[in-house]
Amino acid sequence: MTANQTVTITASYTSGGVTKTATKTVTIMNVAPTLTGLTINGLSSVNESSSATYSATASWSNGSTSTVTPTWSENSAYASISTSGVLTTTAVTANQTVTITASYTSGVVTKTATKTVTIANVPATCTYTILPTSQSFPSSGGTGSVTVTPSSSRCAWTATESLDWVTITSGASGTGNGTVTYSVSINSSGTSRTGNITIAGQTFPISQVNSHFADVPPGYWAENFIYAIFAAGITAGCGNNNYCPENPVTRAQMAVFLERGKNGSSYLPPSAAGIFADVPLTPTPYWAAAWIEQLYNDNITSGCWANPPLYCPDNPVTRAQMAVFLLRVRHGSTYVPPTATGTMFNDVTAGTFAASWIEQLAVEGITAGCGGGNYCPDSSVTRAQMAVFLTRVFLQ
Repeated sequence: MTANQTVTITASYTSGGVTKTATKTVTIMNVAPTLTGLTINGLSSVNESSSATYSATASWSNGSTSTVTPTWSENSAYASISTSGVLTTTAVTANQTVTITASYTSGVVTKTATKTVTIANVPATCTYTILPTSQSFPSSGGTGSVTVTPSSSRCAWTATESLDWVTITSGASGTGNGTVTYSVSINSSGTSRTGNITIAGQTFPISQVNSHFADVPPGYWAENFIYAIFAAGITAGCGNNNYCPENPVTRAQMAVFLERGKNGSSYLPPSAAGIFADVPLTPTPYWAAAWIEQLYNDNITSGCWANPPLYCPDNPVTRAQMAVFLLRVRHGSTYVPPTATGTMFNDVTAGTFAASWIEQLAVEGITAGCGGGNYCPDSSVTRAQMAVFLTRVFLQ
C-alpha cells in the first residue's frame, strides 16, 4: 500500500423480528518501511586505466529491496568515483586496492556500505615503430633523429650504440612516444663505414661515405672546420676532390664564402650590373661577378680602389681585411667596433690598419691570433684559416 486507505465495517443484529445495522469507517494508515541495510553491487576487480559502474541496493523493514542513488566516495589516489557510481582507474605499476563507500539516508535512518576493489595492473603488449628506418651521411657527418612510436603509452624503450663515430645526444630512453637524436662525426678514415643504433629493440642502420677531400688528411688541424663549412654548403672545395687548405683565399672567393655563410647554401645573388672595372661582364662574365657585387650592395666592401672602381678579385685577402669583412657581415654594415687598445697582440698597435676590428674579432672568440702573441695582420688568409673563421661566425 502506497497511501492511506479507508474501510467501512458493518455490524448487523436481530432480536425478535427486529434487525439493526451499524457501520463505521476506519482509516488504514500507510506506514513507510524503515531502511535497514545497504549493499554495493559491482566488480571486485577493475583493470588499470579503465572504468566500471557501481550501484547500491537498499533493504527495508518490510522485507523489500530497491535500487537507490547514494552518495559515493573512494579513498585511493589511483581512482575516482563519480556521483553516478562510475569508478575510473589510473595506470598502476602494481596491483592496488581502493575502498568505495556508498551512503544513503531515508527519513532519519542513514546506512553506509563499503566495497574493496582491486585495481589490476595489466602488463602492456608492446610493439614499436621507428621512423626513419635508416640514414646515410656524407663524409662531413651531421645530426639525425628517429621518432619512436610504441603501441601503448606505457611501453618503455631504450636506444644504445657502441660506435666511436656515432653519439646519442638525447632520448637514450623513454616511455611512450619519443625521439632519439644523434650525431655522426667526420669520416676521415679514407673508407666508407656502416653501423647500427639499437632503438626499442630494432636495428637502425647508419652509413657514411669516406672522406671527401683528398688533401685534408685525418687529424689535419682544421679538419673539423673544413668539413663543417662543407656540410653547411658554404664550400664544395677547390676541385678534383680537394680543398686546397694552404692556398690563400682570394677576394673573389671571399665574396662567395661570406654571402653563402650569411644567406645560406642555396642562395644565388642577382645578376651582376658591372660595378667594378676589373670584374668584367663581357665577353665572358667574371666567375664571381654576381657575388662580388652583392657583397658591395650589402655595404660589406667598397672595393680596393675608388676611381676607377676596382675590386681586385684575384688578390689574396689579408688577415686584417678579413677581420673587417667578418664583423661587418656578423653585425651589419654600419657596425663600428670599440677603439683598439693596441695591447692585445704584439704586432697590432693602436695605429695598425683595422686594429679595432682585429681586437674585436679576438674579443668575440673568432680568432686567437697566429701564435706567439701575434695576429699577423698582413699575412694572407689561407682556406684552412677561412674555414675556422666562417665556422665560428656562422655555424657556432
